Amino acid sequence: MEYDSDDPIPYESAFWGFWNRYAEDWMRAARLFGLIALLIALGLPQSARAQQESNYGVVCDTPDQVRRVVGADDHKAILTAINSEQPHACAVINILFYPGNTEGKIVTKDGIWTVTHALIVGIIQHGGHVQPIEPKPQWIAVVVESEQV
Repeated sequence: MEYDSDDPIPYESAFWGFWNRYAEDWMRAARLFGLIALLIALGLPQSARAQQESNYGVVCDTPDQVRRVVGADDHKAILTAINSEQPHACAVINILFYPGNTEGKIVTKDGIWTVTHALIVGIIQHGGHVQPIEPKPQWIAVVVESEQV
């Protein structure tokens, strides 16, 4: 009886046949689990990504400082007073930020403002150039409704 070198011997065929069937079953299961994971991932609701905004206004370390500045009649005097109490606590600048939770509303003669927690990511300079900064959480005042006509 002649033996062909390309054909496996009967013992090898029985041995590897079992492992091949075993590997094929695992590959089918892996494909099924992969498909299920993909369907779940596509079906889950995606979280809303915060929209980056820009604004010119009051930026302070605490919400109380923002309220003091917005509610004052003389903004320069109150900014000087707050910054003398705590250096670099408040500023009036043009910023790029991600808005967060609102602390409350302030009604003044100029309009309605919200005190908002924000992540400041850049300072907008003259000509519209944005200078990126290390992200810093601050409190800002955002105009909701202006009384000016």
